[in-house]
Amino acid sequence: MNANGWRERMERLCGALPEDRLHPTAIRFLQNLSRGGRCGLACSGGADSVCLALIVCGHLPKVGEELILLHFNHALRGLESDEDQRFVESLGDDLAIPVEVARWKRASGEKVSEDRARKARFAFFHEAVGRVNSRVVLLGHHADDVAENLLMRVARGSGTDGLAGMRPVHRVDAGITHVRPLLNFGKSEISDALRESGVPWREDGSNAGDCHVRNRVRHRVIPALRAAVPHDPVKGAIRTRALLEEDAKALEVWLDSIIRGPEKFELYSLADLRDKPKALIRRAIERFIRVHSLEASLGRRPVEELIDAVVSSGCCRVSAGPSDFVTCQDAVLSYERRTEPAEWSSIFAPVGASVYFPGAGRLSIERVSVNDSLRERVFGKRVDTRREAVVACDEQPPCLLLRRWEPGDRFQPLGSPGSRKLQDVFTDRRIAPPERMRVPLVCTSDGELLWVPGIPPAESFKIRSDTRFALRLTYTAP
Repeated sequence: MNANGWRERMERLCGALPEDRLHPTAIRFLQNLSRGGRCGLACSGGADSVCLALIVCGHLPKVGEELILLHFNHALRGLESDEDQRFVESLGDDLAIPVEVARWKRASGEKVSEDRARKARFAFFHEAVGRVNSRVVLLGHHADDVAENLLMRVARGSGTDGLAGMRPVHRVDAGITHVRPLLNFGKSEISDALRESGVPWREDGSNAGDCHVRNRVRHRVIPALRAAVPHDPVKGAIRTRALLEEDAKALEVWLDSIIRGPEKFELYSLADLRDKPKALIRRAIERFIRVHSLEASLGRRPVEELIDAVVSSGCCRVSAGPSDFVTCQDAVLSYERRTEPAEWSSIFAPVGASVYFPGAGRLSIERVSVNDSLRERVFGKRVDTRREAVVACDEQPPCLLLRRWEPGDRFQPLGSPGSRKLQDVFTDRRIAPPERMRVPLVCTSDGELLWVPGIPPAESFKIRSDTRFALRLTYTAP
């Protein structure tokens, strides 16, 4: 299809889906963007993302001029996945929009789940916009997505913030902002408008099955709900999400008017909240948890215990990792790090050495031949990355650099689509803050990160079928 053909179709689509029907919060945000950086637009090739690309170019040409299409090939459907990628690349060519593509690299036999796929996809989106001096990702979520998300989170027992998810403008971790202009449109309205405008798109065959939770909610729960109630449940979900977002913002403003936010390594007094609703106490405690990066260490039950302690002015002490605790006494929160990691300086260690770290265990380095037995262990994922890593090394290095974690470190673990902040990888792997400061980082002599105990080794040093020699790194915790 030539560029003029796409331009004509885009004009017809913009007529069918006028600008005043796009979500006003998202549109105001995009109109106020400063020039000079690109917006990334997540484009799978499906109806929603193709619609969003054309709508943005047609209704917001200044944003369209700075657009870049981001396509993540999950490589789960063979040739169909590759055809989706070619479709998006062709769309970018015809609309004169740059396209950046990544392919999901997974270890042989690695388990695939909705959550892992989503994390890999968004890690690529965030990394890609960062490379082009942007902090904005446009997403094609629509009203049906909101309803599905709301029902799934109700089933998990989410609070106000979780149920208000899929906001039209949502600043997420690392300063990235997600923008969703299509939330006012239903899926059928989008596909009908595309069809009437002559716009092609790709259909993901896996969306028709019932293997994923979202698919089961989409194909079973929502149709049953439509049949059971007199009103459109999708429109109701849109209104409910918006009302919950208003409530969440109101609670944030109210909390800010009573107490300031917590500072790291300081006592955090919630005394002024004791006679306030539990929703405010919960938010204050959740802020404290985020400041200390304890999300992976504290579950629901410890949070409830802390809330009860604030309300009753009692005393509570909950575990926040192997040696850490959060204490609440007289409505004052404190974070206890019972064993501070011992200080040690970066060192260069030769191959064959065993290095002891004060309070941080021992690391052994040896060079080994990659025989069939070792290759089978690696490919079969029978290497326990908490204690061992095997990295390709056909040429013996003079030494390795062993150092401690520093904020800003980035790493691309085996199977990851791109590099990420090591702090985010720690969080995903549920490695508590004290342990992050304790374990040694194993790097090449020029500083390239090879392995961190508890995390798979670096993608760039993975064992391949033709690898002859490797470094076997063994870590023994204290």
